[in-house]
Amino acid sequence: MAERLLALTARGRYGVGTFFQRHKATGHAPIKIGIVGLGKIARDQHLPALAANPDFELVAVASRNASLEDAANFATLEEMLAGVPELDAVSLCTPPTVRYGQARQALQAGKHVMLEKPRALRSARSRT
Repeated sequence: MAERLLALTARGRYGVGTFFQRHKATGHAPIKIGIVGLGKIARDQHLPALAANPDFELVAVASRNASLEDAANFATLEEMLAGVPELDAVSLCTPPTVRYGQARQALQAGKHVMLEKPRALRSARSRT
C-alpha cells in the first residue's frame, strides 16, 4: 500500500498540494513540517520558503551532521517520527539513494511527504 501511495503521490494524483489547500481552507493551525537532511538545498530553498509562509511551522529536523535552533533536532528520520508524532508532513532533502526508503517510512507513519527530484535512484523503484 505504501509503495502504491508513494507512486501515486509522485505522479501528482494525491499530491500534497491538495492536502495543503484543504488544510488552509478549513482554517486549521499551520502545517507542522519536519525536514530530513539539513544540507545546501534545505538551507538555500526550504528553510527560507517555510519561514516566509505562515501556513507552515518547521518543528523538527533530522540530520546526521547539522542542527537548527528553534526546532527539535534528531539524528534520523525514525527518531524524528517517534519524537514528534504531531508532524503533519515530512520534507525529504536527502540524496536519491536513500529517499525512497525514507519516503516509504514516513508514509507508513501516516505523514504527508514532499520530495526533491528525482524520487528515487532508479525510476522503476519510484513506480512500485
